[in-house]
Amino acid sequence: MANKLKTTLYRLNSLLNLGTYVIFRISTLAWMTRWLVLNRENIPLLIYTIGSVGMAIMTVMNIVLFYRLLRSDFLKSTRDLPSEKDK
Repeated sequence: MANKLKTTLYRLNSLLNLGTYVIFRISTLAWMTRWLVLNRENIPLLIYTIGSVGMAIMTVMNIVLFYRLLRSDFLKSTRDLPSEKDK
């Protein structure tokens, strides 16, 4: 928005944002899923089913949000490329 996309501070902030996303969202979700699978015999079937469905939904949401984060900060989108009208 302020034409600061190429600055070192912006890139550092983007990398930190990506790193914290992986640590606090993806790793935590993987740990929770692992715990749920390993403790399946200690959990009632209804609770296990609700937990599994919830984890599946959260996994899909996190993948979509991770893609959006990558696209906005690291991947060149089609809106950044010059169109035929601009040439």
